[in-house]
Amino acid sequence: MGARVTRLPGSGAVPRAFACAVLVVGTVFLGVWVSAASSGLVPAIVLEAILVAAVIRSLFVGVLLDGDAVLVRGWFRDYRYAPGELKAVVAIPYWRFLDAKDPILSLLKFTPASGWVREISATVSWKDRTLAQAVAVRRHLGVEELS
Repeated sequence: MGARVTRLPGSGAVPRAFACAVLVVGTVFLGVWVSAASSGLVPAIVLEAILVAAVIRSLFVGVLLDGDAVLVRGWFRDYRYAPGELKAVVAIPYWRFLDAKDPILSLLKFTPASGWVREISATVSWKDRTLAQAVAVRRHLGVEELS
């Protein structure tokens, strides 16, 4: 039997909501565009298919505990971290809201023992959920708490 894969609570909720909002707004925009231009139906169908594909992909993004590893599914790339590969996992304010004094969204920052530090936008979640996710990832992989 395979190892049980568990999605962390709240993981991927904000990307799913964002993708659905973009789909709704894009569909309204494409409807107006098609009704205004008689020759725009084929490009509109292609753009709508891209928006639907983004919503479908959003169902799979997030942070998952997979056996003894952590799987981070992003929009375009997946990352897998095994015990001993990470020095730190912390929740940081979502950097796209630069002016926010007390941001409501944050994302996970993965600092590997070697390699590139990653701030994966697919891990964006509500601040409290992201803090809990960082703790869960650290516990799952045995990463020490930063002082």
